[in-house]
Amino acid sequence: MPVWAVSTEARRDTAQELRASWDALWDPEPALTLITRAIGDDLTEMADLVPTLHEHHPRLACIRLVGVGDSDAFRECMNSLGYSKLPETDDFALSFTRPVEALEHVPDLPLDANGWKTADDLYDAFFHAVGAPSWHGRNFDAVNDSVSTGNINRVEVPYRLAIQNLRKAEEPAREMVRRFAELIDSIRSTGCPVSITLQE
Repeated sequence: MPVWAVSTEARRDTAQELRASWDALWDPEPALTLITRAIGDDLTEMADLVPTLHEHHPRLACIRLVGVGDSDAFRECMNSLGYSKLPETDDFALSFTRPVEALEHVPDLPLDANGWKTADDLYDAFFHAVGAPSWHGRNFDAVNDSVSTGNINRVEVPYRLAIQNLRKAEEPAREMVRRFAELIDSIRSTGCPVSITLQE
């Protein structure tokens, strides 16, 4: 994800080198932004910073904070900004996410399960919807990588998947859909802005 960091002499000296090495990864959004004031435990600073983050990164759905202490007051501040705390994934960062429903201009990607027989039918429909390359792996590890890490499919998150006419699919395909939905829900639980609904 893009990085915002407190400006220090060392970071200022290496900022251009880092931006060049990341090669416009988030273009046109900035990959590295240096700010002049530390947040620390100042809730006013955080409340001011989050809207600024949204201006620079309109698709922002997850914030990982390093060097900020956890507290009930801090969580309440983030909740007021539309973010809820994610379970801990490491010892040095706090992670907060906002639901994909709170984001603007999120596309809906419908997948019609009518006539599906096997797992390949699901993969074919999903890959078509997201513009996956022909070499995309047909397994959940590959799907997890392309959805949560990105830079693989033509259509990147955020998006909402909706599998329709599930009752018209054969049982092997329906079982695959249920497992696929569990995968998407798991990816969403990490803060990735994606969702899925199953419609009979």
